[in-house]
Amino acid sequence: MTTNLVLKKEKLTADNFHSWVNSWKNVREDTAENVQSEPISHSDTDIANSIENILGVIPFLPRASVKVMVKDGWVKLTGSVDWEYQKHATTNTICNLQGIKGISNHIAVNTEFLPNDSNLVIQPLSSN
Repeated sequence: MTTNLVLKKEKLTADNFHSWVNSWKNVREDTAENVQSEPISHSDTDIANSIENILGVIPFLPRASVKVMVKDGWVKLTGSVDWEYQKHATTNTICNLQGIKGISNHIAVNTEFLPNDSNLVIQPLSSN
């Protein structure tokens, strides 16, 4: 009698597992039918608008001083920024957008923030 109960319990568990696997198999097959086999193409205008929106939202990326041009999915960035990190952050921020094939970063970094005061003398620290 005990053996009979164990076998029934194992059969029930196996049946439950089988139905669970079949339900997930059906979900997977339904999902596979809905997935597009071709990649989604994005127009150059869509890509440029997305980039400009991103640059407008992130405060340390200067949207006004960076110009964006997109041709056949290739992005060309031009303009100038005050700091080197802004140049690299611009590329790093947009590099994972869908539809972008590559980025050419031609953003110049302003060097006018160097001290021009001829009276400015940097003194070494005293070792007192």
